Amino acid sequence: IDENMGEVQIDFYYEDSILKVYENKQNADAIFETQIDGQVIDRVNMFQYDEEIDVLQMDQNNDSKFFAVQLKNGNAYYYIISDVNINIFKEIVQGLFFESM
Repeated sequence: IDENMGEVQIDFYYEDSILKVYENKQNADAIFETQIDGQVIDRVNMFQYDEEIDVLQMDQNNDSKFFAVQLKNGNAYYYIISDVNINIFKEIVQGLFFESM
């Protein structure tokens, strides 16, 4: 966790896969734009926020595939990346919600 930069990366293990969650929290007046390499293969409905987000697929050198989504909540940006099965990945993403503390 880097409090000065407003960044954190958390790794979760699911069976033989890793789910990485990267958060970048910006000042209220900052602009943060990035683009993840990959191609859009699906869209996921996040019913809690009445929003659809793109699911991207990225191919690795060893024939494995990674899936990724980008989310924004307030001034925080989230990137979720994993090599878990695509259906499980979409279920995880659909179940995400943000709670103000």
